[in-house]
Amino acid sequence: MGWIRQWWGRVREGRLGPIAERGERLVHWVREDDNSWSEGAPRPFLLFLMLFGAAMVTVSLFGEQGWFAYRSLAGQTRQLREEAGALDAREQELTRQIRALRSDPAAIERLARERLGLVKPGETVIQLPTSVKTE
Repeated sequence: MGWIRQWWGRVREGRLGPIAERGERLVHWVREDDNSWSEGAPRPFLLFLMLFGAAMVTVSLFGEQGWFAYRSLAGQTRQLREEAGALDAREQELTRQIRALRSDPAAIERLARERLGLVKPGETVIQLPTSVKTE
């Protein structure tokens, strides 16, 4: 609280440096000797308004639904859209394979040969080792 009193003392005395030069009207209505503006709004109310404004800015930036939470959700949304695109492509590929297996006998034969190792009568299968161990 000490820094607030120091700051308020500088405001009342008009010692705000460049701020006082640019905002002379602000310093004018904050001084205690001028009651033209402060008659309608007591000083504790002004302090309340400043603190309330600071709290609102803090909540709007760091709150549960603040700006930083929004940015985080935007990144998650982008990531989920990318995943949805990849899943859509996978779904199209699987749909194409299902259609081929329902209507194309060559696709069924190819799948039976690859996955089940089936052969036609009279065919000879030569299987090569997948990995060779060298010592």
